[in-house]
Amino acid sequence: MTRYIKNTEKAIQRLIRYLEGKGYQVKLNGNDRPYSECDPQTRIITINEDPGLHQLYILLHEAGHALIFGLDDYNEAFCEIKNQDWKLPEDKDNLYHYQVLKQEMLAWETGLNIASKLKIYVDANEYDKLASNCYMSYCYRASQNHYQDAVKDILEQSGVTIKFNNCA
Repeated sequence: MTRYIKNTEKAIQRLIRYLEGKGYQVKLNGNDRPYSECDPQTRIITINEDPGLHQLYILLHEAGHALIFGLDDYNEAFCEIKNQDWKLPEDKDNLYHYQVLKQEMLAWETGLNIASKLKIYVDANEYDKLASNCYMSYCYRASQNHYQDAVKDILEQSGVTIKFNNCA
C-alpha cells in the first residue's frame, strides 16, 4: 500500500518544491486579498495565507492551472480567453466564459491528479466541496452580465431602464 502524506504543512511544502521544479514561485498574498492566482508570464502563484487544508487545496488548484498553461495546445484550446481578456466584463461573449469555466474545472481536476502523483492525501469530499463553491462563484460571475442584459432587454421593452452596480 502506498503511503500518502497526511500532514498538511508537509504536503504544502512538497507541492511547493514540485512547483519550483516546474519553474514557478509560490508567494503568500496576505489575507487582505482573498483570492489566488497563477500568472503564466511571471510564473508566480499567489495564494492566501489561510493555513491548513484550504490553502493546500487552493494551491493544488493553482498548480493545476500551472500545468494547463504549459500544455502545447493551450493557446488553441483556450484562445478566447486571450482574445477577449482585454475587454470589459460586459463585452465578453459566451465562448469566453465557457472557456474560463472549462479551464477552472480542468484546474481542479488536474490538482487532484497532482496530489495523487505527489502522494498527497486529499479528502475527496472536502476537496469537492471547496471546488464546487469556487466553481459556482465562477459560474455566477460568468452569468452575471448575461442575465443582467436579459433583464435590461425585458425592462427596456416595457419602457423601464435599470442600471446594475456589480460588486464582483
